[in-house]
Formats: sequence, C-alpha cells, structure tokens
Amino acid sequence: MKILFLAGSLEPGKDGVGDYTRTLATECARLGHETFLLSFYDPWINGSMREPAALRLGTMMPSSDRVKAAREFLTANRAEIVSLQFVSYSFHPAGLNVALPQILRVIIGQTRVQVMFHELWIGTQIGAPVQVKALGLCQRKIIQAMVKALAYRIVHTSCSVHVQLLARYGIDAKLLPLFGNVPVVSADSSLARADNVLHLGMFGDLGEPWAARDFEASGIHRAAE
Repeated sequence: MKILFLAGSLEPGKDGVGDYTRTLATECARLGHETFLLSFYDPWINGSMREPAALRLGTMMPSSDRVKAAREFLTANRAEIVSLQFVSYSFHPAGLNVALPQILRVIIGQTRVQVMFHELWIGTQIGAPVQVKALGLCQRKIIQAMVKALAYRIVHTSCSVHVQLLARYGIDAKLLPLFGNVPVVSADSSLARADNVLHLGMFGDLGEPWAARDFEASGIHRAAE
C-alpha cells in the first residue's frame, strides 16, 4: 500500500508528532508498504525542502503555493491512503486555521484518510478560564468541519478521554495506543527505587474527565501531587 503521512512539521528532534510520524512511516516501510512524508506548516525551513520520499513546506510559503505543492506531491506518488497526524497547533500558531478543512479537501480529494488526533481542543478541563474555553470552542468547530470535509476516513486517538470527547460531538473515533518516541537508555543504578513501583513522568494534560481507576486497573498508581 502507498501511504502518505501528513503532519505539520517534520523537523527531527524538534517536533514530537513529527518524530512519531517519521518512526511510524519507517516501520510501515519495513513491513512492505511504500511510504511518503509531507509537512504542510513547517516552521523550521524556508520555502520548500525535498528529502528522500518527503516534501517539507515552510510556514512562510504562500498558502496557495503550499496547497498546490502538497496536492502535486500526493498525486505524483499515487498515495492510496493519507495518514493525517493532527494537532491544532501544528497548522496555526493559535490552533485556528479556519481554512484547514477546505485546504485538506483540496489536497486530499477523494483519497482515503486516517486521522490520528494527538491532541484535541483546549478548555475541556473543569474550571478553565472563559477565554480558554472560547478558543477551544473555535478549535473544536474547525475539527468538526475538517472531519466532515474528509469524505472517506477513519478516526483514531490515543486515549479514552479523547474518544469520549469526540463522540460527544458526533465523531466516531477508535482507540490507537501510541508507541514511545523517547529512546530506551540504561537506568541509573544510583537512583533509589522502591520494590514493585513504576515511576512515570507525564507531559501535558489528560483533560477532563480522566479516570484514575484506568491507571490502577493496569497496575499503575498515580503519585500524589
């Protein structure tokens, strides 16, 4: 299968979703698929940059030029499916690219799409400030319009909270666990550790509501904050 992976940025070591996307494409290629990479809003380059089986489009390019180049790249490689690795802030500094649904429809056309939501809209936590909720509402509307604009799609996200939030607004999403981007290194033997205790560092926010019992059921207990 020919798969085109579409992300905001692909700068190695500078974008977590970009690193994830590169790793995923490499593994798919190892399994026999033909893979291509496309970054549509890449702040780390000027203009466009070609890499082996990849095209990176910088943020300073006019939007119409980026759309044309992305569409030509997809068509030239005859992609059978597009894997959209989505974070709102990957496509606009404030996560408010209101033209994104139409842009993606032009680029992707009738090609099948898999959407992976790494993050959703902000302001879902209890007690969020009004201005944060307002911004999150705008981001949610863009996401809803984007999913509707993609004719043939399957939607994934990485945690059950996001599945519930998407379902609340009419988007059927399946759970697809993430693999880690952080390389495995030898543990520092000087660090003290209690028997049968797994120490975890969490980056970001799970949002609300999240269930601690889901962690407890898997043998992982949340440390007191």
